[in-house]
Amino acid sequence: MLPLWAEIRIWVTETMKIRSVGIQNYRNIAFARLEFDANRVFFVGKNGQGKTNMLEALACITSLRAFRTRENKTLIGPTEAYSEMAYEVSHEDYDELAARIRIKQRGKEAWIDGEPAKRVSDF
Repeated sequence: MLPLWAEIRIWVTETMKIRSVGIQNYRNIAFARLEFDANRVFFVGKNGQGKTNMLEALACITSLRAFRTRENKTLIGPTEAYSEMAYEVSHEDYDELAARIRIKQRGKEAWIDGEPAKRVSDF
């Protein structure tokens, strides 16, 4: 199991580290901002408090999709039009970058350093 500070291996050689994430209107998370400055981060809490939702929002940066559902509407908070995640990432090939994902009822939008990502492969 990967430590939550998210050292993610992309293919075989590239390493990406999520430095921080801001999450808004994602499932039961109205707003959260987390900084990952430790070697290990643990989420501790009672059932139903959003630990898995937080992990799922973190994982969205790797594939632009949730790992538990394909339906966007289930990813958006109950009274909102969209959910959004903003990431600060360090990558061994691209240095520091900012990524943002907006999940709408129909479709997703993504930006890297403020520029729209046209295809998933761009992201």
